[in-house]
Amino acid sequence: MTASLRTLLLVLLSTPLFAQAPPPADGPRERALAEHTAGKELWELGKKRKALKRFRAARRLDPGNPDILASLVEALEGPEAIGFLEGELRRDPRDFGALVLLASAYLQPASGNKDRATELLERAAALEGPEESHAWALLQLASTRREEGRFDEALGLNRRLLVEHKAHPAYPTFFLEAAQTQAAAKSHEKARQLVRRGCALLTRGSPLRADTAALGGMAQACFGLGDYGAAETLWTFLLAQDPADDFTRSRLAGLHRNRGDLDAAEALARGFAGPYAPFFSNEVLAHVYAERGRREACEDALRGALAALRAMLRDAPADPGLYIRGAALLSDLRVRPDLAKELAERAQKLSPGPEARATMGFAALAAGEPDEAIALLAPAAEESPYSSWMRVQLGRAYAAKGDSDAARRTWREGLVINPSSRAMKTLLKGRRLPGEGLKLREDMLGEPASVAPSTAVARIAVLPMGNLTNDLKGPGVLRALFHERLGRRGYLLAPLEDVDRVLRERLGVTDGGQLAGVTPQRLGEALGV
Repeated sequence: MTASLRTLLLVLLSTPLFAQAPPPADGPRERALAEHTAGKELWELGKKRKALKRFRAARRLDPGNPDILASLVEALEGPEAIGFLEGELRRDPRDFGALVLLASAYLQPASGNKDRATELLERAAALEGPEESHAWALLQLASTRREEGRFDEALGLNRRLLVEHKAHPAYPTFFLEAAQTQAAAKSHEKARQLVRRGCALLTRGSPLRADTAALGGMAQACFGLGDYGAAETLWTFLLAQDPADDFTRSRLAGLHRNRGDLDAAEALARGFAGPYAPFFSNEVLAHVYAERGRREACEDALRGALAALRAMLRDAPADPGLYIRGAALLSDLRVRPDLAKELAERAQKLSPGPEARATMGFAALAAGEPDEAIALLAPAAEESPYSSWMRVQLGRAYAAKGDSDAARRTWREGLVINPSSRAMKTLLKGRRLPGEGLKLREDMLGEPASVAPSTAVARIAVLPMGNLTNDLKGPGVLRALFHERLGRRGYLLAPLEDVDRVLRERLGVTDGGQLAGVTPQRLGEALGV
């Protein structure tokens, strides 16, 4: 080969025509994408084993694709997924996707290896990665450091989030995360400033403006830190977007009650329109009437709230929030502490956490057990830096025990967190809270005691219904009327059609007259009473 020909070949090989030739249409990445797409379609059809085979093939073709890795891990289950990810990290310790997914797996209650998760998060935070995954790793690590009381490290991670991830779609909520750390470190004014900055970004047209969860979380933080004006702005905006949002309307009504504006709270109570409207409306009205000293109206509203709560629990027996609301309502009005404790304990079993424990403490306080209340409320208040409500109740528990110094110290600390708290200002002046002196009749809720369903069928009040009509399938006017009146008296009732179905299936009763031959004990066992 002549020197001139060799030179020509070198020139040709160095030109863009050769050096930057596009990949073939059937290259590895294109085939990986096709395998991944086919796997997702199979997964949606419920063909999990075939989908898993496709995901594995896609992973072999494009091992650096985080979406393929995520699909593969989702298709694997529990220990198998963890074992696979550990193997991936042994092959490549800097595989960012595997680090994040494995940390997430170890953070799940079923895995329960928080130390290993923290180690993986530290490694991920030191690397570069996709925007959302890297931000998630920083958030989780900051939260862990905050829980450990290592506030300087947590704040450093919060600062990294605010500096490095300004393009993240959830950027305004990072201010809320930083505010939680400042509040836990007792820097409440800095926490308020951070919440205001995040709130300003949300209301200036952030993509999260349509994210009700983000707006609701920011509003709750504003409320907890005493910035009632910002909280009202956000909740009013949310309510304008969805007038049937019962939860937002309830929080806004609670804000007005905390301000002492009972007329505004009552007006909001008349506007509930969502599926839980009967409960929320009566809950707000019970508080309003209690503060106004209207005992009979308060009792009527409380009966209505508990009847609605009973129906809600029948539809959603595993929702801890419903049990918490019912327990808090009863404890706040100082009535039926036994029922309040039962509801709070059920919430704690369903979802252990500071809110459920605090509700148990509140119920213990209402039952006249201040030592138990303190044991439950004190740690819950430390875990919830925004909750002035928990500190109000903790101070009341100290006062009930006779430790007025501890009570006043607790309320003063609470006022630093929430300078707008009307309850703590009232208590520090030595006055009772509005409505606290109202004595509701213990018998006004009727029997039996429990609202919480112990089985799939709610407990019911029995039942001379067979004496009112001779046919379970026949005209039910008298039965329905009797059922309705029992409900108004606070009895806990299952729907009539459920009662009929249970009687047919468990006792073979098809006619009301046959109930005369059924003993009360057997009837109660069949109906779950």
